[in-house]
Amino acid sequence: CAQSLGIKTSEIAYIGDDLVDLEPLKNCGFSVCPPESHLLLKKVCHYQTKTSAGKGVAREVIEMILEAKGKLKETIAKFCLLLLVGIFLSGCYGSQKQTAQATEVPDQWVENFTITETKSGVPVWILDSENAQVFNKEQKVVLDNIRIKFMNPAGVKGKQSRASLMLAKAAQTLAARMSAPKGKVNTLNNDLTAWGGVEVLTQDGSKLYAQDLTYSTARQKIFTESPVKIVRKDSILMGEGMEATPDLSQVKVFKHRSEIYPKQLESR
Repeated sequence: CAQSLGIKTSEIAYIGDDLVDLEPLKNCGFSVCPPESHLLLKKVCHYQTKTSAGKGVAREVIEMILEAKGKLKETIAKFCLLLLVGIFLSGCYGSQKQTAQATEVPDQWVENFTITETKSGVPVWILDSENAQVFNKEQKVVLDNIRIKFMNPAGVKGKQSRASLMLAKAAQTLAARMSAPKGKVNTLNNDLTAWGGVEVLTQDGSKLYAQDLTYSTARQKIFTESPVKIVRKDSILMGEGMEATPDLSQVKVFKHRSEIYPKQLESR
């Protein structure tokens, strides 16, 4: 972009929230990340926005740059003029049929939202969210700042007694934790989708990083077409597109890029 525009990278402001943004953030003139960003990004960025991801980060940065250049008032004045022109034109054509669709309005807004998916009465995953917007017609729940606990299969089949279910729940163990700034639940099949920089941490210490992930409740697997990075105790696997179990015990990377073994490199 700098070459095509004929400018220096030091003249570029860059906003990013995930590991794929790390190098551009290091090499631009003004680097910015939202508060939900990966820790490595926070260490290199010049500025961390007060606004959360998806709630006006770009606007906060643009207004800050305009104000620093003394152009904010001028820009707002131009915007107000355009707004007045728009109101005038909408009045002239008010009798015509409106073609623009209205912004989606949730049927319900819930703070500190929690939902649990069960199989034969035993939890499969447990989701907590800072807040949730419920859209009944679209059969979806849109979430902010989600945290999901994936449980190991309990081996319960068919109908069980209350005592058997309690024993199964007590014996159940945690398989992995997933977190992301944004998410969505399909209320028809209870599939989960997360985006904005997703992290998965398994009980054995393995970590998965991806821009977005989808979890199929029916198949009990996670999927993505975005670049992935899997960090294990003895290796780092990078690729694009993936299918895996939440505990990362079974992983299939579609476009394998590289696999690094840090301990072997140290021994050399």
